[in-house]
Amino acid sequence: MIRESIMIAPESTVGLLPFIDPSLDELAREFCGTAHRWLDRSNHLVAIWGIGTNGDFGASWDRWLKRHEIEGRNARAAERLARTLLERVRQRWPAGMAPHSIGLVSDGTGVGIAPEDPWPLAPGWLDRRIARPGSLVALRRFDPSGNWALLSHPARSTTGRHIR
Repeated sequence: MIRESIMIAPESTVGLLPFIDPSLDELAREFCGTAHRWLDRSNHLVAIWGIGTNGDFGASWDRWLKRHEIEGRNARAAERLARTLLERVRQRWPAGMAPHSIGLVSDGTGVGIAPEDPWPLAPGWLDRRIARPGSLVALRRFDPSGNWALLSHPARSTTGRHIR
């Protein structure tokens, strides 16, 4: 199960309390709409976008889970929104604790980050998210019938084959 987004309050408040940020929700919704259109055109299942010490990046996976670099005019809007979204999320870390490189994953219906493992280009990052979907914090809830759900919770066979 993917955790819902619980962002910490800014340092100026007493304690670290969850709070709702309507502008962050709106930004995540807008990003998902743009990412959805791009993923539909590209015929890819999921994509990651990020900002790091070496600049911005984007990558996506097709239905054969072959990786592709995200390029082209159509991806620029999603890239801009991803950068804005990630900068806003980075601000939620306590002072001096924000990761230098951070990314997000989306199937166009939802968007999530992995706070404990924030760099999507780290070897095995996508595999770890699929194996442990609870390590992902949803900034916008993924559709239970969307591509992320298909990857992270594949359908089980209903046939009862027993090997003896």
